[in-house]
Amino acid sequence: MRLIVIFTFFFSLAAIANECPEGFLKVSENKAYGIDKSFCVMKFPAKRLEKGIPVSRQEGFPWVDVKYSEAKSACQKLGKGYDLIDNAQWLTIADEIIGNVKNWSSNEVGVGYINKGHSDNNPAKACDTKLDNVQGDCNKSGMKFDQKRTHYLKSNEEIWDFSGNLWEWVKWDYEMKKHPFLEQNRWRELDRIPDEGLGKGLEKKWLVSAKNPKLNTLNMVGALWAEWKKEKNLAMIRGGRFHRLRSAGILTVDFSFDKEIAFYGLTFRCVKN
Repeated sequence: MRLIVIFTFFFSLAAIANECPEGFLKVSENKAYGIDKSFCVMKFPAKRLEKGIPVSRQEGFPWVDVKYSEAKSACQKLGKGYDLIDNAQWLTIADEIIGNVKNWSSNEVGVGYINKGHSDNNPAKACDTKLDNVQGDCNKSGMKFDQKRTHYLKSNEEIWDFSGNLWEWVKWDYEMKKHPFLEQNRWRELDRIPDEGLGKGLEKKWLVSAKNPKLNTLNMVGALWAEWKKEKNLAMIRGGRFHRLRSAGILTVDFSFDKEIAFYGLTFRCVKN
């Protein structure tokens, strides 16, 4: 009996340790990106409470018009272990989505395409996440598969708007180098990124899926905005936006974005480590 009680006690502690805060989802470790333990991520893009506190819930419109530093600070206000999602965590989530058959049009991993959320500019605005307040392809159901706004993680929990609807700030340290691949100021296919990468912290492994680096816009995972800038005050954004039909996707990335810009097409998401 004593052994059963001790086992139950430690099992309960383990269960508590694995739980995520309300509105957050568990994401498993991924050694390919240096993620050696699980973490929790917001199910929804952040919504704003009074005094600038972010919350993950279905009601309300995402927190937009926020600078990079403001998004990072808002996440850290939640307490110890909280932060803005970083690029390694983003890619870990993307790989969980890629590895779940429910996210593929063919019901077979790697065959067909993955849904990319609200990205067809119909309606020509970002949508909230309250089902009662949205119409057509801004809804979770009753629409074309490619415009579906939720994806299944490894746990089969659903994460909202990880692709399309609004760009999201991503925490990452990098140094862009001047490279011919970046001199055309246009969208480029992810599978065409040169093997040597595009700078420190912008090696190819940090821009594409470790699970399947050959995925591209035919699979609707997104694209890279190729633009070289010599400025240093830049930050990474991912996911695309409601009007980025071809380029939106779970791997869509732009690392030429000014940290000081705040606009209505950009939001953020917090994690708990």
